[in-house]
Amino acid sequence: MIRYENLKLISETRLKEAKVLYQNGLYDGAAYICGYVLETALKARICKNLNIGEYPDDGKDKTIFSSHDFDRLLLLSGLQGKITLTARNKKRFANWSLLTSWKPERRYAVGVYKKSNVEDLFEALEDSKSGLFTWLKKLW
Repeated sequence: MIRYENLKLISETRLKEAKVLYQNGLYDGAAYICGYVLETALKARICKNLNIGEYPDDGKDKTIFSSHDFDRLLLLSGLQGKITLTARNKKRFANWSLLTSWKPERRYAVGVYKKSNVEDLFEALEDSKSGLFTWLKKLW
């Protein structure tokens, strides 16, 4: 299990790591890490939503909580109705669509992501009005 406070720290740290990779021209690694920023931020929100101190990703709860599936994590976070095509913030939905194309298998990607792709991911995470990471941090 991962403590709620640690999930928040992990999310923030992964974003910093992604930026270091980006600054050094390692775009595939930066893009890959961006997926974990969103995943751990959602898991922190799930802890808040369920009022639990640790994310239950082992034992009897493993089949429900141990997931890289963003749609499942969004459901568990209690925010599913906030990210839809018809929601007030349509840009947030577009950012969600971009970021959730991520899969753990992308760790094998080399030469797939360009500088502009990673910039789009950072914008989708950190935009002040519709960035998913910016938004989720307010809901922790």
